[in-house]
Amino acid sequence: MKNERSVDSFGPEPQRETDTIGRLLQMAGEPKEPEPERSERVHAAVKAQWQAGVRRRAARARRRTVGYLAVAAVILAAALFASRRLGWLPAPGQNGPRLEKVVGTMYVLMPGEAEHDKRPARIGDVIPVEASLICEAGSRAAIQFGPDISVRLNHDTRVRYQGQDRLFLEQGAVYIDAHPQRDPGRTLVVAAEEGAFREIGTQFEVWRGPTGARVRVREGQVEFQRAEQRHLAKRGTEMWVKRDGHIETSTIALTGEPWEWVLEVAPSPPLDDRTLAEFLSWVVRENGWELGYDDEDLAAEAPTIRLEGSVEGFTPAEALAAILPTCGLAFHREGDRLVISRMAQRGATL
Repeated sequence: MKNERSVDSFGPEPQRETDTIGRLLQMAGEPKEPEPERSERVHAAVKAQWQAGVRRRAARARRRTVGYLAVAAVILAAALFASRRLGWLPAPGQNGPRLEKVVGTMYVLMPGEAEHDKRPARIGDVIPVEASLICEAGSRAAIQFGPDISVRLNHDTRVRYQGQDRLFLEQGAVYIDAHPQRDPGRTLVVAAEEGAFREIGTQFEVWRGPTGARVRVREGQVEFQRAEQRHLAKRGTEMWVKRDGHIETSTIALTGEPWEWVLEVAPSPPLDDRTLAEFLSWVVRENGWELGYDDEDLAAEAPTIRLEGSVEGFTPAEALAAILPTCGLAFHREGDRLVISRMAQRGATL
């Protein structure tokens, strides 16, 4: 037979190894306790090293924090300075025209910015001086210039706010509603390459396209000025200013399809504690209608009827249809005249 040995048989056997370790421990004897003074010195040295390490780590953390805060402060200060210099973020307490209503999206672009840098404006945003306001296809917006002037932008419109109640129309259409009872010292001007259109207590639209500029006057008058030339457009008049300088005028309707886009973005007035007469005045002014009543008693009651609720987001016609039934009233149209009646007498029709 061959003299074979398994792998487990190589090296000392387990029992012999244990006995050897035991004899070595017996020879070494019991471990001695370290001297107290030496233990205290070792403990103090270890503690000192640990505390020094903690202090170093804390100091590094503080330096990093201070550095981060300093960098953040510099970035924030630079951003605020740049934004106010460019006019995008208004300074504290700054007043100016504000975005009041939007259908779709109105973009704001500052001078020197690329087209892709334009940003969407939000309701309530102050419009910065020299900002370009852009309404693309499918979008419209209304901007409030104080309590008595509303400026509305149609789709595919680009206009620049030049400050001091002045707009520069690059393309598209803007509508101005300047209340006749506003501050007489305020006059809004819509300028273009063809010249400047200055309102005189009015409602009007200015459009600009490839062939020139056009103004349509719904109420009041508009003065057009180019160099030393002055031309006056009156209520119900359309004035074309061609690129070659030629001017043409014609008559237009005060209601109907040309003005419908204006109604879509008309800001809705608050109703709480408003009278029915005030509400109806808003409806007819927005639509270019005249107001009438079926009887004199109803006309006398209208200023005493107080309204409640909200018509936010409604067009003037939608608001009319929603509010009058709550007052027990109806309405109908006779041409461009809106007639109010008691509900039992007439149904509502537009």
